[in-house]
Amino acid sequence: MNVDSSSKDENQSNSPSSTAFSPLTKRPRTKHTLSTDEGMININPAVDPQVADFINEDPFALATSNINDTNFVRRSSRDPQLGLLVSPRVQECLQRIRENHDETIVFKLKDTVKSDLNSKVLDGILDALEENHVCQALYIQNCNESMNDEQFYHVIKLLKQKRIWAMNIGENYLISHKAWLDFCDALGDTILSHCYISEHVISVELKTRVRDLIRINRAKHDRHSNMNNISVIEKCTNLWWNPINTIKHRIQAKFAKAAAATGASEAVTPKKYQKKGTVTAKAST
Repeated sequence: MNVDSSSKDENQSNSPSSTAFSPLTKRPRTKHTLSTDEGMININPAVDPQVADFINEDPFALATSNINDTNFVRRSSRDPQLGLLVSPRVQECLQRIRENHDETIVFKLKDTVKSDLNSKVLDGILDALEENHVCQALYIQNCNESMNDEQFYHVIKLLKQKRIWAMNIGENYLISHKAWLDFCDALGDTILSHCYISEHVISVELKTRVRDLIRINRAKHDRHSNMNNISVIEKCTNLWWNPINTIKHRIQAKFAKAAAATGASEAVTPKKYQKKGTVTAKAST
């Protein structure tokens, strides 16, 4: 009877409907499915329990990571902001930055990623800009939801590479007063010569200090006044001092001098470089 009973139990354990597993039985693989902007993604997790924990914490990150990579590192917590970082729009932007695309010479963040912006996306963009060698002007205004001290110090680090000479960083309210002071202290190690910061974000004294320092930086380079760089200069607007004004003044002075040499009472300045409401430049007598 005992033998028959054990045989019966053994037969039941080998039946397909049994939930018991012998040590040699292959366990069924759990299928994980998640929804992304590109549709449904099936994920087959590795046997490693560390990776299994990673799935529970951040399944989206697993979909974009190579878990077989020897450099695979498990995150300690899930970050919902990573979803936008891997979106097609942001990835295309990062690729253009790294490839030194012409559109990144004057890089206007809001025109590129628009609503897909959060602190993780901004971190990725700033990382990519460190690899970029053509960006001369950076427009990162009105990034209040994504720009705090951490990102701002990254901007300062970027400026110290001495490639960016114009920057609009207005309408960012989460940057601390100490960070703005550190920004002023770092300006001497940059070539930032044209800038805009919202007046209600910094004090009058701090604004005056920044403007004095960036004026000094104008002697470090001629990208803001060189006619060979005119295509970039014309795009650098919405700053405290738009660099095209320097070009306009120089051209107006040139035509005024030419008119004086020929005895003309006034010189006609090309319309493209005239100030609003100004048609001619008076010649000196």
